[in-house]
Amino acid sequence: MSEVRLVVAVMTSAGIRISHTYPLVGSLEEALKKTRDIAGRIVRRLREQKSTISLKHPHTIYNVAQVASVSFEPVGSEELEEQFEKGPIGFAQP
Repeated sequence: MSEVRLVVAVMTSAGIRISHTYPLVGSLEEALKKTRDIAGRIVRRLREQKSTISLKHPHTIYNVAQVASVSFEPVGSEELEEQFEKGPIGFAQP
């Protein structure tokens, strides 16, 4: 897969949206694993109500209390997009 990315968009309680773009290289399985790792880390921090979340590309540290929403969007791979459309890919368990 080439030029495949995961865009993580954070919306703050002040209405500011910041996008973080992570490159995904390798096979579909490797891309899914990296996606699960990134998303899982964010979801855990939010659930545990830790005080901050640090994201890269651009490097930004968020106060968890100020995060209104986080979205995950695959870019550049129809296969990866299809996996997202099927439903949770292992990180968003109820």
